[in-house]
Amino acid sequence: MRLSAWRKVWLLGASWVFYYGAWDWRFLFLMIGVFKKTCIADGVTPIVDTVFAAPGNYDTVTVVSAVIFYAMQIYGVFSGYSDMAIATAGLCSATG
Repeated sequence: MRLSAWRKVWLLGASWVFYYGAWDWRFLFLMIGVFKKTCIADGVTPIVDTVFAAPGNYDTVTVVSAVIFYAMQIYGVFSGYSDMAIATAGLCSATG
């Protein structure tokens, strides 16, 4: 059976079958994870680090904002890395 989206690759005597149609959403998922990590998490890191270094120098609104940004930083790191791990596993054919 020969399908245009399937290609058999021979490497070191073993045959692997890659389905190129699945790469589109997995690669997109990988890029979403990279965006979450680099733009969301790394974007708020300087603000959080500055305020948390000396919280007594800032007013209450700034410290509360830094705590909210810290929650955004944690979300960006863990969600981004999780998205990248799922996408990488999918690209390596570990899932469906």
